[in-house]
Amino acid sequence: MARWTSTRIAICVVAAAAAAGVAWGVVESTATKQTAESAAQRQAQTVTALCAQDPVAAVAAGANCPEAEQIVRDGTDGTDGDDGRGIVGTSIRDGHLVVAYDDGTVDDVGRVSGADGAPGDDGADGDDGADGRGIASTSIAAGRLIVTYNDGSTADIGRVVGAVGRDGTDGRDGDRGRGIASVAAPDGRLVITYDDGVTVDVGPLPRGPQGPQGPEGPAGPHGPVCPAGFEPVIGAGDVNGTTYGRVVMCVDPASAVPPPDPGPDPDIPDGS
Repeated sequence: MARWTSTRIAICVVAAAAAAGVAWGVVESTATKQTAESAAQRQAQTVTALCAQDPVAAVAAGANCPEAEQIVRDGTDGTDGDDGRGIVGTSIRDGHLVVAYDDGTVDDVGRVSGADGAPGDDGADGDDGADGRGIASTSIAAGRLIVTYNDGSTADIGRVVGAVGRDGTDGRDGDRGRGIASVAAPDGRLVITYDDGVTVDVGPLPRGPQGPQGPEGPAGPHGPVCPAGFEPVIGAGDVNGTTYGRVVMCVDPASAVPPPDPGPDPDIPDGS
């Protein structure tokens, strides 16, 4: 009875393994891939359990036991997932990270910039840096900027003078101007007359600097002659009620009495 049972179990195992192989083929060819994978997984679990429980069944199944165990352990490949989306750009807006995807959607991932923290303590002073170098002179050579430093070294900065550009197009003719027909200076003012008949008083001319002293003029005519016995005395005096700053009087030296007033003489200068 026991032997018959074992034999029957072995036959069932072989039949089950064969049926599993047939079932896998049928499912793979007639059902969707997902249904086939689920059925294959269930069949592999059944075969693996029989192989583990009954040595006779394991011998009868042969290579099907390791294959079923491999399927149970690793699982079958799943179906392809939906296409993902790529990132085409990121930006920070008001402290939030904004991600733009290649399908045109935009997501605000959230705040990534926090508030400013409190200032930290001052760090220790660093070591003195190496002495720098200053620019001693610059020059243009063949259109290139040459810099000479105060340590004697030079550097060719590069071309700074471009090629000569093309001539531009001629501009339009300007409006007709007006010329100056004449210039005059009446009463010390500059007056310009243009060739269109318009006259403009520009304003007073500035006073020029004082010129050099002119040459001495010719001697004037001889003044009046005192009568014989009288001598001329020059000074201020009154003549016919008019005071002059310079008057020539003829005086008798003996009596110091001037002669009688002969009346006004237009030849006598007043000296004022």
